[in-house]
Amino acid sequence: MNSRNSSLDLSYTDVANRYRRQTLSILADERPLSVSELASRIVAHPSNDATNESTETQVRKARLALYHVHLPKLDESGLVSYTHETGEVTVPEGVADDLAEIAETFRSQMDE
Repeated sequence: MNSRNSSLDLSYTDVANRYRRQTLSILADERPLSVSELASRIVAHPSNDATNESTETQVRKARLALYHVHLPKLDESGLVSYTHETGEVTVPEGVADDLAEIAETFRSQMDE
């Protein structure tokens, strides 16, 4: 994981995906969370597109996408701390204050 100082330099790819924006928004309010808890909250979010899939299937797909793609990317960028072994997702010290501001900036884009 790259360490960042309090003035985060976000790239578009850090927040380009809806799952990553929702992850940052959720973690700004509540942490730590397991990958499963995070996936459940993302699926339960009002902006989640209604599909014919069961909620359980949607949560499983979200959990897999988080585990294999989105959390490693956010961890690499220094926005979250993600441990594969425990499945715990949290926010590194020094980023927590900035995360609230980042999340607020992108909450308006949560429906996209």
